Amino acid sequence: MSSASGALFANNPNANMAMERRLKNIRVGGADVKKLFTEKERADKQALIPALEKRLLQAKLKSKQEKVLREYLDSKPELDDGIILNAIRLVMSTPEYQLT
Repeated sequence: MSSASGALFANNPNANMAMERRLKNIRVGGADVKKLFTEKERADKQALIPALEKRLLQAKLKSKQEKVLREYLDSKPELDDGIILNAIRLVMSTPEYQLT
């Protein structure tokens, strides 16, 4: 989620749909979210974001990156393994993850 991605989501109402199409084409599997996150973190969007930061970055996301991640999660009625895996991918696409 570079600053360009943050700007894309903020200025383009179709960006969520475009991101969703891209994420649907990604093979889901590999990581077991039940082993990475507690039951509470997997069920609560507000608890998932700090858990993602802690496990993947050991730091806070930039405000624009957190906003994009929160918008993605808020666009989903409830969390499931596929959505959590997509959230992991979004965090892994940040420059901060690439540097850790």
